[in-house]
Amino acid sequence: MTQRALTLADELALAAVRDEPGRLRVDSISVQAGLAGAVLADLWLAERINLVDNALVVLDPTPIGEPIIDSVLATMVQATKPRRAQSWVRRLGTLTLRREVFARLAALGLVDIEVSKTLGIFSTTHYGALDRLLAERTKSTVGLALVGGPCIPEPRP
Repeated sequence: MTQRALTLADELALAAVRDEPGRLRVDSISVQAGLAGAVLADLWLAERINLVDNALVVLDPTPIGEPIIDSVLATMVQATKPRRAQSWVRRLGTLTLRREVFARLAALGLVDIEVSKTLGIFSTTHYGALDRLLAERTKSTVGLALVGGPCIPEPRP
């Protein structure tokens, strides 16, 4: 396990990995939208953005020190006008974001990424949690949070 704290996107990605190595629990579009929402939530928790008149606005453009989150913040700073959260999720919830989050988890030693070819043409990416205990704990915490159940999140720095 790493010394660095996991972001909400990291936790959501870990929760999306199946118990058996392979594909994700849900479709890739849903995972990507969830990751985008998690990055926005991390920015809100860091008091960098807020919801004003149904639009997300940047309050503080100062990076927080997490490259993926800082990249999203920079994108939001460059926007010509405030956008609704749904618009940001659509814009940010891409394959690129998913690859960046899982690459970060792989670099932290938390997931294994294997790319294979189907019929020698189509690329398929398989993810496996290397720390099953952390993945299960994260899945439970995220699941309870999503259904409004009682959960005690680990403290964030």
